Amino acid sequence: MSTELNNAVTALQNVTDKHEQLNAQYKGTHDALASNAKAMTDWQTQAGTVELTDQNGNKHPTPTLKTLVEQAQSVNPHPDVMSKAQFDALRQMRKQQYAGSGFVEWGKHIEVSNIHKAVNEGFYSHITTPNMLRMARESDGTGISTPSFPIVSVDGVLHKMDRIASDSEFNRTGIKFPPAPDGTKTYDSATGTVTEHSDAEVAFASETETNKVITSRKDLVFLESWHEKIADKDVVYPLGNVQYGASNYQGITLLNNLVAQGYSAFGEWDQSTKGYGVKWSTLTDEQKAVFLSEPEHNIYFDPKAKAYIQVRYRVRVIEGLGDDWQGRSSLSGGAGASPYKSRYLGHGDFSTGVWQWMQPRGSDVDYQDLTSSTLPDQKIFQSANFHAGSNTVTLDDSGLWRVLGRDITAVPVALVQRLNQGAYHPSYNPMGCDRWIKQDVIAGEWYTHTDFINASRSTAFFEAIQSGESGKQRAGSIGSGLTGRPDQYKYHDAIYAGQVEDLRLNANKLDVNQLREDTMHKAVSGTLRG
Repeated sequence: MSTELNNAVTALQNVTDKHEQLNAQYKGTHDALASNAKAMTDWQTQAGTVELTDQNGNKHPTPTLKTLVEQAQSVNPHPDVMSKAQFDALRQMRKQQYAGSGFVEWGKHIEVSNIHKAVNEGFYSHITTPNMLRMARESDGTGISTPSFPIVSVDGVLHKMDRIASDSEFNRTGIKFPPAPDGTKTYDSATGTVTEHSDAEVAFASETETNKVITSRKDLVFLESWHEKIADKDVVYPLGNVQYGASNYQGITLLNNLVAQGYSAFGEWDQSTKGYGVKWSTLTDEQKAVFLSEPEHNIYFDPKAKAYIQVRYRVRVIEGLGDDWQGRSSLSGGAGASPYKSRYLGHGDFSTGVWQWMQPRGSDVDYQDLTSSTLPDQKIFQSANFHAGSNTVTLDDSGLWRVLGRDITAVPVALVQRLNQGAYHPSYNPMGCDRWIKQDVIAGEWYTHTDFINASRSTAFFEAIQSGESGKQRAGSIGSGLTGRPDQYKYHDAIYAGQVEDLRLNANKLDVNQLREDTMHKAVSGTLRG
């Protein structure tokens, strides 16, 4: 009996031990479940990490849901915006689709009596507004383009040229120009020096064999495009247009004091143009989506930079130093010709080694339009993709200009021959618009008095301020309503269609025979402007 009893006691003890083991295992599992339940609650609601316990009691730090979302957003907070890879793929597709960089759509224009005259398609004079040309006409516009505004392909990026320095529902884009020459500025071709003098008399007195007063010039217009991080200035612009002229975009209030004025200026001569944008960090997610979800704003996400990039643009108008611009298109070079003469854009005589080079601006707010240099560097525009043959230099990409070492490109728009503020004389000052005056005696056209007929180039720019002196009258402007010119080019501050040499290139692939026929028709009818 004692053996049987011992065996029974042993068996009971084993059952007790197993029960205690099960209780311990259950308690551990219960504690793990309770711990994991709390961790899961924290995982859904807290930032940072939580510890999850496996069935063996091992602890595993795990990022919370909020942290995972923040990490995902740090990669791309708005997955609906294009990635850089997608954006670049679209650019490559457009480069195959179009003949090159240039205008995909010309936009609409208007022709009304003598006030508005078209310059080919989509470009028109506006001679009641001083120093202004227009593109894009809403409502009453005409032309072959479907949209009222121009669309330009620049190195595969499509830019919608709308609301440039304008908030008008009719004149949607205004291109500003510097004042016409007034005889106070000289350019020395031997040194590349440009000097602004106190008055015309001082300027003409400083003339030498190489240093001459600028009385005739052509202003160059082009569209400049560049890639810029939105975070750098914490500002986003509708359409990427840093000269955007309206104070509201789809219900979002815009301001024009977020960046230094020079960022929006047409040129260094322009002290007034201010583009409207909005501070990016102040926008709600819904407002950001307005910009990010529409491809026309040209925003993409660069995962390497972990930043949004906007491809921005501005129209630039560079005040010429004379009538000759070098390197603006393909040029015949001749055997042994230097590639610099054809490739780099500016004023000068390459044989002297002195040029005024056209400067890019891009994201800069402080800049110069032209800079004097004996040799070009990577901060100077050059015509892109040249093939240098034995006798010629030609362009591959329809006149695309680019800056080596910087992501800045541009396409030409126009060259504009300017009149001047001096008195008109067919020999001494054929570009003048003012009338002549012999103080206290007579005022009128150049042929109305002997002193006017026998005047000089310099006298045409002097104001007659003393009794008996001869010089220009304060006239020749739109505001004065008076002109000394015998033709239709009456005022120095009006820009007429006939002054415009159209440099815009069609980006669309065209039938050569049809293009030739259309060009000949315009040439015969007298409407061809380049």
